[in-house]
Amino acid sequence: HNLALCSDGTLAAWGAGGRGKLGYGDVSDRRLPVAVDQTGALAGKRVVAISAGYDTSLALCSDGTLFTWGGNQYGQLGDNTGADRNVPAAVDPNGVLSGRIVTAISSGDAHHLALCSDGTLATWGWNYSGQLGDGTQTDSRVPVLVARTGVLSGKEVVSAAACGSQNLCLCSDGTLVAWGYNGSGQLGNGGNSNSKVPVAVTLTGILSGKSVSRISVGSGHCLASCSDGTLAAWGLNSSGQLGDGSVITRKAPVAVDRSGFLSDKKTVAESAGNSH
Repeated sequence: HNLALCSDGTLAAWGAGGRGKLGYGDVSDRRLPVAVDQTGALAGKRVVAISAGYDTSLALCSDGTLFTWGGNQYGQLGDNTGADRNVPAAVDPNGVLSGRIVTAISSGDAHHLALCSDGTLATWGWNYSGQLGDGTQTDSRVPVLVARTGVLSGKEVVSAAACGSQNLCLCSDGTLVAWGYNGSGQLGNGGNSNSKVPVAVTLTGILSGKSVSRISVGSGHCLASCSDGTLAAWGLNSSGQLGDGSVITRKAPVAVDRSGFLSDKKTVAESAGNSH
């Protein structure tokens, strides 16, 4: 499904409507955009950012509050219930989000990731592969904090991205950290073991001495853009999604080939999908 934020603050959605993820009050598929219900929990709120997961949608409002709708079998709505919602409902603002202002959001298949103004990261939902980053494999119906000991100790996170069952964060010093599922090396740390806490992405090789400026996460691979125009990718490569001219899965970053169409081009935005 797709989710769109309009300049007047309204939300539109279209595509598969199962589990209520289009947010207009039922579970029917829609071939054309329909308005997300903003008469209930979202009434009077100004939405500033949106994110679509596999079976859920997530909205961030100008006051830092969060709202979700759709499937909730793993607690991915964050409303402390296990019930699906076909209209927006508030993510539990108590607990770890109390007193914190969320500034950025991202969605995985069945979990969500939120970056707060104080640099903390909150996650909720499915945790089978450790994608919540709290050191457990326990699903959570309310937000929990990503562990900031270890590689994130003393780091300032400037952007965060989730997809599939993994997460990737960019820190102000240019380092990258990842956690969650790693069956195809998408954590970029040279191994295949899942991680329940953040681990450092390998910055030797193609990323040595580079300044990473933007990140994106696909369902089984990751993409990073550097200030010098270099693009790096790692993880699953069965369809050539790493762009290095091979179909070899990579456990550490490799260079996206820029010798052809991208020769002399400057990329200004990047987005990773399922297998592209």
